[in-house]
Amino acid sequence: MARGEAYLLLDVEPGKERDILETVRDSDCVEDAYILFGVYDMIVKVKCRQADEIGECIKNIKHLEGVGSVKVLEVADVVV
Repeated sequence: MARGEAYLLLDVEPGKERDILETVRDSDCVEDAYILFGVYDMIVKVKCRQADEIGECIKNIKHLEGVGSVKVLEVADVVV
């Protein structure tokens, strides 16, 4: 089965950015995470060995305290 990969754009409760960043970076499925300026507060790159694992990882991030809305951008193809 193919790998699962997605970028998550998070709206985060003010003042919770650092705590959430540290929490998501400890997750096995998170490859990178950054605090942003602009419309969204954080971007998280999620990568799983199996495509069917990605939903569980995204669900766990969505349910973190302080995370508001989450926009999921699932990677369709990678050009190297």
